[in-house]
Amino acid sequence: SHCTAIGKLLLAHLDPGSQRRVLEHLPLERFTPHTLTTQAALREALGVIRAQGYAINEEEDALGLSALAVPIRDHQGRVMAGLAVHAPTARFPLAQMLEQRDLMEKTAARIATEMFGAAVMRA
Repeated sequence: SHCTAIGKLLLAHLDPGSQRRVLEHLPLERFTPHTLTTQAALREALGVIRAQGYAINEEEDALGLSALAVPIRDHQGRVMAGLAVHAPTARFPLAQMLEQRDLMEKTAARIATEMFGAAVMRA
């Protein structure tokens, strides 16, 4: 989905043609005042996600809910899945989630090794 950390992470890592086709048909429904509802804003966010290597959701799909998602890559560095944590912002604020990003990335690499049986490249 366009308003979840994992959805944006996976969209950001589609090949350009597939991403374009998905975005052309993706309804950008507003769920909260923070939801991205224009193609331009979503495309910009996807570029940031690719560059920084993770995705966040800061109350985009539900007020009071934040999330962080990191990629699970195969041995060629392709994003095949993601690992995300979602929590009420009052209990686990986004800043605190971001402090745990290294742990999440290490866990994602371990999952990738189990799934794909090879050392995983970080892109």
